[in-house]
Amino acid sequence: MPLSPRNLLKLKDELVLTLAMGLALVIQFVFQSVAARSLTADEYGQINSLLAIQGILNIPIAVWQLAQARSLSSYHGSAPGFRKFAVRQLWQIRHAVLIVFGLYLLLGPLIRVYVGGTSWHVWILVVLGCLLSVIESWGLACLQSRYAFLWLGLISIGAALVRLTSIMILLPHLDGAAAIMTAVLGGFMVPIVGIILFFRVAVSIPEKETAVLELSMVPASLSAVFAILWLNIDFIVARNRFDPVMAGEYAAVAVLCKAVFWFANPIATIYLPRYVKALAEGPQKALQTLRRAVYLCLIISVAAILVGWTLSGWLLKLFAGERADAETVHWLRLAIVAKLPIICLTPLLTYFVAKDSKRVLVVLLSLLILMFLYAQTFAYDVQVLLAILFVSGMMMFIFAVICVRLTVNTTDLHFSWERSADRSDLS
Repeated sequence: MPLSPRNLLKLKDELVLTLAMGLALVIQFVFQSVAARSLTADEYGQINSLLAIQGILNIPIAVWQLAQARSLSSYHGSAPGFRKFAVRQLWQIRHAVLIVFGLYLLLGPLIRVYVGGTSWHVWILVVLGCLLSVIESWGLACLQSRYAFLWLGLISIGAALVRLTSIMILLPHLDGAAAIMTAVLGGFMVPIVGIILFFRVAVSIPEKETAVLELSMVPASLSAVFAILWLNIDFIVARNRFDPVMAGEYAAVAVLCKAVFWFANPIATIYLPRYVKALAEGPQKALQTLRRAVYLCLIISVAAILVGWTLSGWLLKLFAGERADAETVHWLRLAIVAKLPIICLTPLLTYFVAKDSKRVLVVLLSLLILMFLYAQTFAYDVQVLLAILFVSGMMMFIFAVICVRLTVNTTDLHFSWERSADRSDLS
């Protein structure tokens, strides 16, 4: 059964989400800057690799959140009934969550060997974050299913503020990794508190209506997995392959590059319903809509190159303080270029989700995993890693463009054949 968020076509919802995510991004930038300035390069690289591992461990939870949003959006009844229905959905997975929680704890020795130097109490905080993220994802799915976009925006900002406040309070009293992971746990608590307040004061059940947008779960899940892996695997490779200081310096560069992705991400969100509408009107209309989205990402990419190459020294100095030097500035310039192909791939991924192109997304995800294995084997320094990211990103982008052209041409031929057959029948 498809996921049907009815309000995605409303401009005010897009504006609220985009502004809220932008403000949350700024606060998150300050959070990372405080961490980069307060920790040694070794500690900063370690904590970002742990956050990356936590993000990858949360992939099943991200997919489950999509399924929950789909299931909860199908409910039509009273507000108290929705609360009971939502809580029952969470309660049904309690045994699976406890089993996975135990398995993640058992992964601790392997993770300690892979990233090096991770203490047991820090790993317990990482796994506890995964546990809390189940409740967080459930709360966000509840809000998505009720189209509570304002609440989603406020919770994003609140979580970022709690993390920033917590790290400034905890850093003088705890070691760096423990302070940051505890601050991250504090951020997970905000959606939990938010959904409790939402249930008490704001939950409403709209009348059943025709869906504006329908998404298949499989391509949406594949796209989410691709995004999570892409945003995190270079941190893990750097921590495992480089010396601790180099890995920490690269982490600061990679965090700055993430900002470019988040600026491009709203384009994918805004254009998703437009793709669905354009596909219903015909393949050429869909191709025109996709071109506009890719052009917008290209504009963001060119702006990122200009800003990155002209202000890279100032940006890195602002972000990481005295850790910024000529070598890391050079890395930042190269990293911006290396990650741009995936920025331009973002609207194509969204197009494939709207078109329900499961096979294309599976191939792209497989290429990403191969890229990770290749980098894990051959990336002996930062420049080699960035070269692998750029070449593999270009390969995936070119493959996606070819798939778009082939599907459009195939669809055109199919439509042309149908029209000819109709004319033959009439004659």
